[in-house]
Amino acid sequence: MYKKGYRHSEEEKHRIGNANRGRKRPDLSEFNRTRTDLIGRIPWNKGLHGVCVGPKKGSIPWNLGRHWSDEVKKKISRSHMGKGKRKIPLVVSGWRSQRWSKDVIKKYGKCLACGSVVKLQAHHILPKSLFPEKMYDVDNGICLCKECHKKTDTYAKRLDLKMKL
Repeated sequence: MYKKGYRHSEEEKHRIGNANRGRKRPDLSEFNRTRTDLIGRIPWNKGLHGVCVGPKKGSIPWNLGRHWSDEVKKKISRSHMGKGKRKIPLVVSGWRSQRWSKDVIKKYGKCLACGSVVKLQAHHILPKSLFPEKMYDVDNGICLCKECHKKTDTYAKRLDLKMKL
C-alpha cells in the first residue's frame, strides 16, 4: 500500500520485488521516439505573441480625430436603438409582481378558461412589454391554470395577440 511519505521496510521491499519478478513491462520505445513527420515543419504560431492578434502597440486608431456629420450621428443613433437600457424596467420577480399575482388569483379564485383550481397563475391581458404602465394593474390580469396559461399566445415572451379567452 502506497502512502505519501511512507517508507517501506526492507522485508516489504523484497516482497514487492518478488511479486513483480517475471512480469513483462510495456514497450515504451514507440511513445518516446520523435515523430519524423514533424521534423523541419514550422509551427502555426511561430512569431505570434499572445492569443489575440490585434492592432500593434503604439498604432493610431482609425477613428481618432474624426468628426461625424449630424446625418451620420443620427444613423448611428438609429442603429443603436433598443440595444441599451429600457426606460421602464420590466421586473417580473419583484415583490410588486408577486403581490399583483396573488391579488389577481385571490380576485378570481379559479381558472377562467377551464375552471380548475390547481396550479393557478396570473396572466396579463395586455402584455407588459407593450403596456408597461398597466403592469401592476389588477384589472389587467386574469387567472389561468398552468396548462391554459401555456396555451396563450403571449406566454413565455411569444407575442401574437390573436387568442381571445
